[in-house]
Amino acid sequence: MIKSENTMPFITEIDAGIKKEVSVSCSMKKRICSICGADKNSEYCSHTAGKEYGGKKCFVILDEARDAYEFSFVDVPAQPEAGVEKSFFENERECDMNKLLQNIEKGKGFSVSDSEAVEISKYFSSLKEDAEVGKKYKNSLVKELVKLCSKAIPDMDLEIFEGVARVMTAKELIAFKNAFSNSEKSNIIPAPQLKPAEKSKRKADFSQFKI
Repeated sequence: MIKSENTMPFITEIDAGIKKEVSVSCSMKKRICSICGADKNSEYCSHTAGKEYGGKKCFVILDEARDAYEFSFVDVPAQPEAGVEKSFFENERECDMNKLLQNIEKGKGFSVSDSEAVEISKYFSSLKEDAEVGKKYKNSLVKELVKLCSKAIPDMDLEIFEGVARVMTAKELIAFKNAFSNSEKSNIIPAPQLKPAEKSKRKADFSQFKI
């Protein structure tokens, strides 16, 4: 409703609770008979709403709303509890983050409750923090890898190598780092000065000295 000078008296009566009973015009997919369970929209049912059958009053259950056309303020609504409420509290749904993420990945449209919106916001904030930490760690890997490369391959153009390293994944950077580290260790380990000479596998032949 547009808030204007003409509508403000009516809005004030709604806020004060004077105008509250309403009648809703809507379209329902199913109209279930409370006696036999038949859907009156698609099959015949001999029961009439308001009448009693075997001691039970017949009424129609409106199920699966398809559209709401309008609502009118009335003195005596058909549904006694149909009216304007001062406030409305939605039952909070349990946030299924996996399902929400699947809908986002598939590009499906969906609605979220207030609590789900808060949880999604927290989730993405956490992802941003993790991404910043991962970015810093990856930069440190690149610097360390360039340093190892300069020792292992002195003739390498380090600027070009750094550009290549920056497009690598963290897994690839770690693999290259381990390879350079192992290569460096194997090259700098000196042989002990007192290492005994390797014995020849071939036995000396002293047969010519035998008598």
